[in-house]
Amino acid sequence: MFKGLRSEFTPPPLSVGNPGKGAQFRAGFSDGDRSWEETVNLVDCLSSVLSSKGHAYRTGTGFVELDAGFILQPRFVELQPGHTKGVRTTTTVEVHHPQLVPDGAFEYQHSRGSDTTASVIAGLQGWAELDLVVFLDAARDELEHCTGLQMGLPDANEGDRRVRRVVLGPPARLVTDRNTPEDPEHPFCPCCLLTKTMEAFRQFLAGDAFYGIRVYAARTADASVMADCRINGEDWEPGTEALRAYAETWPGVGVETRKQYVIIHSWDAPSKWLDRCRPALSGP
Repeated sequence: MFKGLRSEFTPPPLSVGNPGKGAQFRAGFSDGDRSWEETVNLVDCLSSVLSSKGHAYRTGTGFVELDAGFILQPRFVELQPGHTKGVRTTTTVEVHHPQLVPDGAFEYQHSRGSDTTASVIAGLQGWAELDLVVFLDAARDELEHCTGLQMGLPDANEGDRRVRRVVLGPPARLVTDRNTPEDPEHPFCPCCLLTKTMEAFRQFLAGDAFYGIRVYAARTADASVMADCRINGEDWEPGTEALRAYAETWPGVGVETRKQYVIIHSWDAPSKWLDRCRPALSGP
């Protein structure tokens, strides 16, 4: 962990669409026998998750700072008591980086646990495993944990070619009937959720901006489908429709869900601009 706090540093403002209300909250409960309160500090929860995964970080008021210039801002959205026990929580984490994500991108974490802290930590653990790893790889010259696609596009301003890189995060897949064989021609792989729905995202490949894309699709045992897609945290209906259509092609395997975080960005040897970020991390 870095020494000291970044108390003098003011993090970037949250995205307009981010519904997060604050980095700390208090909830009151009653089960008929007793009443109690639970207070949760999301920066502490995120720090615990980062420590467990070996990330170097330091904290400030309402944010966590990682090496290479990443600023993470966890925020509380809502809480719902469980039907019998425990709670369900919704939080967001917004990521900023001066070169990679200058305008910020947020994503939701929906989770449950025996108490509010356990639920929040469970959601942040999933975010660290499926989302954060994609951001960190996007800031590297060579991908270490993700699969990537790279394409050259004409640059109208310079008469040259620019490079767009797609960083495919580790897909999370749940299947209840594992006896159904995979498609021998093309079994499910990290590229499927994007390549099977590519037309819905082609405009983002052609642009210059950063795009963080959440893709989720599910098929129930009775073959009904559902999907969800967000770009930088905002709902993207064309992506949702494409994911529903893709889920309709899956073989019957009981209940199946597929989820992934994908980053599309203009690639220009991240090591060149990482050196410009690191001086800001020197000292408390």
